[in-house]
Amino acid sequence: MLVRNDAHKLIEECMIAANVEAARYLLDAHIPAPYRIHEKPPEGKYADLLEFLKEFKLSLPAWSKVQPGDYTRLLKKVRERPDAALLESVLLRSQSLAVYSPDNAGHFGLGAGGLRAFHLADPPLPGPAGAPRDQARP
Repeated sequence: MLVRNDAHKLIEECMIAANVEAARYLLDAHIPAPYRIHEKPPEGKYADLLEFLKEFKLSLPAWSKVQPGDYTRLLKKVRERPDAALLESVLLRSQSLAVYSPDNAGHFGLGAGGLRAFHLADPPLPGPAGAPRDQARP
């Protein structure tokens, strides 16, 4: 598993800032662009996540009540733990696969709609036509 260092975190923050500014321009200019969206996690995956989190004495609300901010708060809570990379990875894998859409349905994982859902610094990888980015990786 790749250990994220300060350089990785800085690059990620720069990518997010670039996405926000590019999205702001496109929205202000009324230029259509694709959104990379994640819907609410599938109920089965979420149930598995809750069971996994119990082993670490962590929790999230029931599937019917979970909100994007719940993921964000948990990620902040575990950030300094020695097992943070494992927990972050499992949280990410519990989400729905990302899809691209002309409509902004938001980004459950980021707890964001609008600007941060553009993901312009993270273009789709080559793969089957119309395949979600997460499935297009070799």
